Amino acid sequence: HDLKLILEKNVSGYLWDTVSNNPYRVRDVPLSDYEGGGKVKVREENRVVLYKNSHCQSWDCLLMCPNTPTMTPSQSGQLFQVFSEDNAIYWFSQYALKLQPFYDTHPLKAESIQPIVNCSRSHPDWSCAHIAVETGLRKFLKYTSFQR
Repeated sequence: HDLKLILEKNVSGYLWDTVSNNPYRVRDVPLSDYEGGGKVKVREENRVVLYKNSHCQSWDCLLMCPNTPTMTPSQSGQLFQVFSEDNAIYWFSQYALKLQPFYDTHPLKAESIQPIVNCSRSHPDWSCAHIAVETGLRKFLKYTSFQR
């Protein structure tokens, strides 16, 4: 009985570590974490911002969410934290292009952004309309920004 409990704790701990260490897991982060202190804004396109984080030696991509009711203006969604500059530039460009129609038409929370970025990473050549259908967000298709 004790062995079963230990195994369950180890497995759940492993799963938590795996999920929490995913560099592409969307997280709510305080914007104050990115004000000075070794984090330099490298690129910005609409609400998507790329930072070079010298503390972690990483590249952090944020989605600024000023109009989201679940996030205060002092919060943002961290879309990724990677260590490769090439990956950071590539995914920043993809997310800047693919996320805009979603956040322009509807407030987004971290849990609603995650399936969108997962689908975008799995299918980088898909349009926003394809992503909306695949992720069950068909309601977005009525907006003209999805019809380009």
